Amino acid sequence: MQLLPALVEADLPSFGEALSAVQGITGAWFAASQGGVFAPGPTARLVADMAAWGAAGVGQSSWGPTGFAIVPSAAAAQRLIAGARAAGVFDEALELQVVCIRNRGATVTEPPAR
Repeated sequence: MQLLPALVEADLPSFGEALSAVQGITGAWFAASQGGVFAPGPTARLVADMAAWGAAGVGQSSWGPTGFAIVPSAAAAQRLIAGARAAGVFDEALELQVVCIRNRGATVTEPPAR
């Protein structure tokens, strides 16, 4: 398993490859129930297309329908969205968003006094 070492080493290509592998293994466990490794329809197509278009890693949250791609920059994310629109993957059934990771740990505070 290379997921955590790649994360520690900030090796995005290796992290993405390992993440995609974990997603494929996990999705295979549920394939019979959900109709494929990823939720069938737009989610499965978009996840496959984003991988083909160069995303470092792809997957699906739980049972879907949320798919995701890991890319190195907001510009790369915008290129994936443009590719989805050009390929006709994007339709009113899909909402595409670009989000950033929270690159710091959690902060624990006491609730305000009542």
